[in-house]
Amino acid sequence: MRAGTEALAAGGVPVAAVGLSNQEETIVPWDQRTGAPRGPAVSWQDRRAAMTCRRPRDSHSELAAITGLPLDPYFAAPKLAWLRERTAPVPFLMMTASEVWLRHRLTGSHATAAATASRILRLDLDRGDWSPAPTSPSESIPSTCRRSGPVLVTPG
Repeated sequence: MRAGTEALAAGGVPVAAVGLSNQEETIVPWDQRTGAPRGPAVSWQDRRAAMTCRRPRDSHSELAAITGLPLDPYFAAPKLAWLRERTAPVPFLMMTASEVWLRHRLTGSHATAAATASRILRLDLDRGDWSPAPTSPSESIPSTCRRSGPVLVTPG
């Protein structure tokens, strides 16, 4: 935030818009009240959730039909499930894609772009909104992921 603020000040002109590029599958744990990080980010390259992906076999085909993607630790949902299994409940803890955290830091919004939502494995492609997600008695991976805010669907 400091580097961005300094760059904007050095530019000397008002900002009309900001473009944001991110690693959609990277997860950031953060404090919902302050926006401060609450632990290290889990990178899109992190494969520690591979075992998590092997558990809910009964929902794999339904998940792929809804999201268009296979259940794989590359995507955010398995990372979120893996983190939640290893993190003690903390008040106001959010775990979201890096883009959601950055947007919150810049604007206070918890919305996410449709492209990012699709990488979380929770976007229903047919509805263009968060999926209620298939669930199973064994607590499938998608049900461990909470919506982080509205999905912003851009035209085009």
